[in-house]
Amino acid sequence: MQKDLIGYELLGKEATISVIRSALMKVSNEGFPGDHHFYITFFTSQKNIVISDELLKRFPTEMTIVLQHQFFSLEVKSDKFAVVLHFNNIAEKITIPFVAIKTFVDPAVNFKIELNYTNNKEDISTKEEILSQEDPYNENKEVKDKEAKGAKILSIDKFRKDIK
Repeated sequence: MQKDLIGYELLGKEATISVIRSALMKVSNEGFPGDHHFYITFFTSQKNIVISDELLKRFPTEMTIVLQHQFFSLEVKSDKFAVVLHFNNIAEKITIPFVAIKTFVDPAVNFKIELNYTNNKEDISTKEEILSQEDPYNENKEVKDKEAKGAKILSIDKFRKDIK
């Protein structure tokens, strides 16, 4: 298999992040419509996270926040968002880069996005690093071959009209 020179994995991650960013921007500008609300799980040790030391001690690897009724000052940027939440009656502003997000859920409509990042800072910190990673499908050819055997290929030739 040829190496992916287009970078489909990165394009998919960017598109997925765009959905999350757009949803957060809509809520930031208009508030939540209906019963919508978000559960956002993110890696707390990811670089560029802004979180208190106390929260980091309580959640050293990952944390889930709920944006529903009591959140304030939601700010959405191209690469991150910031929000003020209350923890033990203390208002704290946290900043979360989109690449630190593990899952984004809107239970009101049974919508869930899972980003296939790991908690490896080097794995998700920059686009260049993602693009420079080796193609994972070439590393385990045996798994790829097993998956390909179960695939069915349908030719579209029988649906084409003959042009003469």
